[in-house]
Amino acid sequence: MIEIHGMDSQHYEAFFIDTMKALCNHAMKNLTRNNMYSCFNLLFECNEMTQPNGGDLNFKYFPQLHAIVLNNLGCAYKRINKNRKSYQYLKEALSVIFKYKVECLIGLTYVNLCSIASQMGLYRY
Repeated sequence: MIEIHGMDSQHYEAFFIDTMKALCNHAMKNLTRNNMYSCFNLLFECNEMTQPNGGDLNFKYFPQLHAIVLNNLGCAYKRINKNRKSYQYLKEALSVIFKYKVECLIGLTYVNLCSIASQMGLYRY
């Protein structure tokens, strides 16, 4: 068992990142199983914990995790045909990506945005 001493420790950071990724993966598995209630509950909790200033919990901010959660929320809302909500979460993810230079998620986010924009008829030739 790893002892975690304070929220600034490397062990805490690794544990928090792994936990958030696992929760996001579990949420998306629930999405593929049409267990929408569980999917959204997990993603809303992850979104709260990955906010700047850690939401109410004062967790350290990890912009990459926040952008992943926002992408997942966008995908989940797209799945239930809440296209505007999906688009909002994806635009927010893009904002985080550019503000904090999270280059590794630019492609994924643009693919998700293009998909929802196409579904909403927000494209030009």
